[in-house]
Amino acid sequence: MAHVASMQFISAALSCDGTRALSYKHTELKWLIRDDLLSLLRNFPSFTPSVDTFTHDDGQTVNLLNASGSFRASPPTPPIPLTIWIHESYPFVPPMVIISVTPNMLIFQDHPFVNPSGMASSPYLVTWRYPYSNLLDLARNLAHLFAFHHPCLPPVPILPRLVDASLVAKHEALNYLTIALHHDMLELVGKAEEDMIGLSCLKEEIHDNAEVFDTAISQGFEREKSTLEKRLRELTHEEDVLRNWLMFNPPKHTVEILEHDVLEIFEHENKKSRLTLEATAEDLAIDDLLYALDKAVSEGVIPFDQYLKQVRNLSREQFFHRDMILKLRRS
Repeated sequence: MAHVASMQFISAALSCDGTRALSYKHTELKWLIRDDLLSLLRNFPSFTPSVDTFTHDDGQTVNLLNASGSFRASPPTPPIPLTIWIHESYPFVPPMVIISVTPNMLIFQDHPFVNPSGMASSPYLVTWRYPYSNLLDLARNLAHLFAFHHPCLPPVPILPRLVDASLVAKHEALNYLTIALHHDMLELVGKAEEDMIGLSCLKEEIHDNAEVFDTAISQGFEREKSTLEKRLRELTHEEDVLRNWLMFNPPKHTVEILEHDVLEIFEHENKKSRLTLEATAEDLAIDDLLYALDKAVSEGVIPFDQYLKQVRNLSREQFFHRDMILKLRRS
């Protein structure tokens, strides 16, 4: 009885003219639209035919036949309410399938075949080709597809398996491969996001380390500059002392500096003065040598173990010279 009522409604709708006429361009194929729609309603009795205005993405409005209802993809999942609109260029253009989005029925995020507004785009619709495609096979394909990935529930894990082309339909294999590729894409996107976060953290760490390194170099230069300026002041002071001493204590004999020991230029009051001057000169010479060694090891000119050995020997020698100075001053 319901089938007869649906047949009468569809025939009457396709026969209307004037302002109530439907927007189908291929009027000679209206019988094909009726037969395909009746075949769908016969196999999916929960669907009912209707006529309404459909608005395309470009704003164009058309009067079209549609079938609204719901089907359960699998027993434990909630029914899926949807509407199948027969396009005005059917059967050469596939129908539009829209899932009814309500506050209690929201589309699962990143669904591979349904966008957030509810518009479906399954492999069957993408590969639609007349006369091999029709409404009934589309509905069956959607039911099979949503059993794998319900529009309103998290996806069912798809385990890798071999697909025997002789045992499964072409569209079923295409559905399976599309879902598997979608899951792989989501996994790769997630991995890429993790890598981007890791690279961002690494970039910040490198930037922070660069600032620390620049600060350390700057402080090292400042310390080196301060040390050299201090040493310059000391040498300048020593130069002034030496010039004043030479001014008031001229040597008794003219001596060629390049042919004699520098110490022989100066006149010593006694043996104690000579020994004190020699010990002091040795002490200062060792200070200069230690400074040169510090600079050499910091620049990597000499190995650290050799540096320690030289410093140990020089420190021991310097100790004896300073001890000699103290004894001479006390005597």
